[in-house]
Amino acid sequence: MNTTIQRPAWAGYADELIWRLRHNPNLVAMTDQARESKFDRDLKQPSYRSRKHPSLSIIDLLDGSDDEPDKIISTGLRTRYPVSALSARMISLAIRLAASFGSGRAFAETCLKPSGVTLISGIDTDVSDLVYRLILYIMLPPGISVDSRADILAGEDSGLMVATSDSGSAKARRDFFNDIMASLDHGFPLLILQSDDIELPSRLARILPEPLRLHPLSSEIMLHHLRLTHGAGMDEDAVRKALPDDKALQSLPFEAISAALRASTAEKVAACLALQLTIDERPAGPGLDAIAGNNEAVQTARLMMADLKAWQKGEAEWSEITRSLLLYGPPGTGKSYLARAMGHTPDVGFVQASFATWQGRGHLGDMLAAMQASFAEAKGKKPAILFIDEIDAAGSRTARDDHAVTYRTQVINGFIEQVDLLMQAEGVLLVGACNDPSRLDPAILREGRFDLKCEVPRPDHATILSIMRLHLASHFPEETLETLARRAIGLTAAEVDAAIRRAHSLARMEGRALQEKDLSLNLAETLDPTLDFRSAVHECGHAIVIHALNLGTVERLSIAADGNGSTRHRVRRDEQLLFDIEAELAGSMAGRAAERLIFADISAGGGGGITSDIAIATDRAARIETHFGLGQFGPVWLGSPQAYQEIAETLRLRIRERLIKAESRAEKLLTHNQDLLVWMAEQLVERRELQGAVLTDLLKEVVKR
Repeated sequence: MNTTIQRPAWAGYADELIWRLRHNPNLVAMTDQARESKFDRDLKQPSYRSRKHPSLSIIDLLDGSDDEPDKIISTGLRTRYPVSALSARMISLAIRLAASFGSGRAFAETCLKPSGVTLISGIDTDVSDLVYRLILYIMLPPGISVDSRADILAGEDSGLMVATSDSGSAKARRDFFNDIMASLDHGFPLLILQSDDIELPSRLARILPEPLRLHPLSSEIMLHHLRLTHGAGMDEDAVRKALPDDKALQSLPFEAISAALRASTAEKVAACLALQLTIDERPAGPGLDAIAGNNEAVQTARLMMADLKAWQKGEAEWSEITRSLLLYGPPGTGKSYLARAMGHTPDVGFVQASFATWQGRGHLGDMLAAMQASFAEAKGKKPAILFIDEIDAAGSRTARDDHAVTYRTQVINGFIEQVDLLMQAEGVLLVGACNDPSRLDPAILREGRFDLKCEVPRPDHATILSIMRLHLASHFPEETLETLARRAIGLTAAEVDAAIRRAHSLARMEGRALQEKDLSLNLAETLDPTLDFRSAVHECGHAIVIHALNLGTVERLSIAADGNGSTRHRVRRDEQLLFDIEAELAGSMAGRAAERLIFADISAGGGGGITSDIAIATDRAARIETHFGLGQFGPVWLGSPQAYQEIAETLRLRIRERLIKAESRAEKLLTHNQDLLVWMAEQLVERRELQGAVLTDLLKEVVKR
């Protein structure tokens, strides 16, 4: 047992506040928040609100001993609530308030100074009303009238104006801001209670004093809580060592703390809290370390998290690190998966939101209030990541669609304001995800709001293998997973996950263990070597010509299980001379040229939608004539539909001539590299993808003529 107990300086004031709670006739008004009590109804009447604050007298508060029934009876306080009647949240908040001020004298000197303004922040949204009630009933000295309106306090000898935030609706927020502005016109002391989800308008933030943050939950506050509720026979040294550290306690929802406090001893409470932390901290998915692959998006995510850790350790200034990232790409490629992996970094908070969730809260005011709450929540958890999914739902103020344009404009303006405020603060990384960044307002995309934009491509072999290891390592050996991962190349991460779930369902339905065939059937149909080889020749043709003409860096070639191929390359910036554009045309037509060279015929693989090779090349060739001033018609812009109609036949012939010439140029280059083309295609069919050192070594063999 302890021989010498070191108690914090605020402990005596905390005991005093708890004593007041236990002897306060208004305890029911503080605990009955689920329904409106008679006291609450009375409180709304002006005749009551102008009365003096119903607190205990100073004499009653000099000694908190429970062994003085005569004093209690003489003051009319016949009810004494046991500690068990007080909610855990109420006790905790009372102790935190005591720790925030230290003593009753300090509270009075801070909050009741004539004409003074006190701003208390750091209040959890769901307890802002309870904080107000605790201050009203157990912290204010007697004789103080309290209200948010000066006309109610008029004629009182001493009064306190209180503005309390309410996150329930946009109107309540406006009322809160208006209460503050109106209160500044009067000489009564003003106390402002700001919950975490409220962001003060800049016009108010500039003129209000630096906020006093409510003391956060800490191991010392938790220990004092246990003195009050589990004090009998408690070994304080042992409990202090067993309690989680301050940051860990603050990461727990208070419901978990309340559940732990139901344990019979302080030691068991500490053990329950530690267990809650292991449950709470268990990630719902892999962290960044578990994500294989090395594409630009993954590299950037790792760099940002390393920067955040450096900032936490004081090794980097906030202004020196990258603070925002936009991930984009087709549905299912793993944008949300990557963002959540960033959020699984130890000691980093994570808040996920979306425009759809915000809009689901109601009309415009409620939507903007929900948006502000998400940003405020992220700031309250810093260091943290705020992840906004499907961000292209914000739209653009420059969109041609006039439907709900006013609403869209206000939403975008509100979002930009919140992003700018976040960028001025420290400790929160902003990550957005969307399918099509071109749908976003240009003001959202600019540097300073989203510094980096990274495409999240379909996963490569290494990434798919990491997903399979996560879900299937206990079912199959590594070599089987390697084979299955190659079969899955070309699928999105979401499609791989879905295939794994379907395979499990099939095995369960047939009452047997999972087999390799279950995955093979769900990943793809039977491979077609002939189709695969043609696709491989097509993609390798692109790669060789792109490399030979120095059009950029070829990063990856892949063949999906359905035979569809893709080539990804980083485009080289050039002067956009006619020579440069004609080289780009040859790169676009190189797949067709490769097929003609090897098979003496061509497939429809180069055509299709607006993103197909022929579509891109046709658009580029047309722009030479109509937009760039580099074609037959000279320095004339012919981009309007009317101009197109007038020159349609001539333009069609010019485009056809340019594309035939480009394909011929590509075929000539490939003829000099025909053996390499075949070898590369065979390797691609076997491996299902070529990238990294393997691809670099192959392209070194390209003959540039």
